[in-house]
Amino acid sequence: TGGDVKAGVVLDSTVPGWHAKGAATVARLDLARWLNRPERPSDITGHAVLDVDLQLGGHFPVGTFTFDGSHAGYLEYEADDVSVRGVLAPTEVQIARATATAYGANVRLHDSTMTIDAPYAFRFRGAAAGVDLRQMPASVPVPHVASTLAFDYDVTGQFAEPYLTGQAAFSDSEFLGA
Repeated sequence: TGGDVKAGVVLDSTVPGWHAKGAATVARLDLARWLNRPERPSDITGHAVLDVDLQLGGHFPVGTFTFDGSHAGYLEYEADDVSVRGVLAPTEVQIARATATAYGANVRLHDSTMTIDAPYAFRFRGAAAGVDLRQMPASVPVPHVASTLAFDYDVTGQFAEPYLTGQAAFSDSEFLGA
């Protein structure tokens, strides 16, 4: 009931905390069902490649990852045509680069981070094109008005008790008809 997973993974139990290397294809993966956290639903479909120290009994796996998928959703956030490369670090996910289509917009990230623990702070750097603020989730603190925006951005914020601050350099855009 938590989705489908097909994986080819080698577990090295001679390494303290174990090491895992391999790939998995997931369909409609709901981590809430796997981790007994019903308040944190996900819907993930795609292919992941991992080379991580699992640190069983520790806090969080560390190592490299890639993900290419048709859909990724967590809580009320979601994107399609997702491609991500990065590193799992002890306290954060380091995103070297990512591309996706989110809420109708083309989004790119580079050199970005998101912490693993609440309040799930982030720093996202990249570019977006075709952003219509009316399509953003209600919890994203932006004016939800007619727009077609294109911009480079560098923002910080957090997902728990949401806030967002940062800067953007706009290219040809439209906001409320202007």
